[in-house]
Amino acid sequence: VAIFIAIHLVTLIAAGATQDRAIVFDARQMVPIHVTGIILAVVTLLQVTRGRRWLRAAAIALLLTHAGTGARATTPWIAAAHEEGLELNARAWRTSALVARMRAMPPDATMATNADEAIYQQTGRLVRLLPQRRDPISDLSNPRFVEELHALPRTLGRNGVIVFFDTVPWRTYTPTREELAAIPGLRESIHESDGSIFVVSPGAAASAQPPSR
Repeated sequence: VAIFIAIHLVTLIAAGATQDRAIVFDARQMVPIHVTGIILAVVTLLQVTRGRRWLRAAAIALLLTHAGTGARATTPWIAAAHEEGLELNARAWRTSALVARMRAMPPDATMATNADEAIYQQTGRLVRLLPQRRDPISDLSNPRFVEELHALPRTLGRNGVIVFFDTVPWRTYTPTREELAAIPGLRESIHESDGSIFVVSPGAAASAQPPSR
């Protein structure tokens, strides 16, 4: 068990340093260590208290107390998750004004967004992710970012729509609202409390050209 914990930590550190800089050492990443740590503690206590009934009883009481404390701390989170939902199924997404507008869009609309997975979760529609200024996994810059950004009117076509959410601040590698607003051939047509919708201006799909270098 101790070897597993060590290997898990080394693997996380190595992956974060060489492949995925988005790895965060949060509670979720530490779950395997927590679980195996409890197993190691139980096995160790059973071995140490062998033949000592009162000591074993005290150890079992300690473990039950730990389990009860964890359950008590988790209960509010479970209740909130049941009431509000989690992640992409949270109430904020289910009641989003932008998502509601997307559900009403015609099937021939070509859409791009900075929250593609949330849109798919809520509407079942496959939409493309906006151009990325850098790779979120490797953190390498995209040398064609500006070119791809200004090509959006041509790429999306005359039925093109960009849905920009203000509620995904972690998407720092996609264009900002200001960058979208500065693209010739795009105009902001709808503004909601959780973001905006940009549409391709008439004629812009054919005439849009990448910026000069």
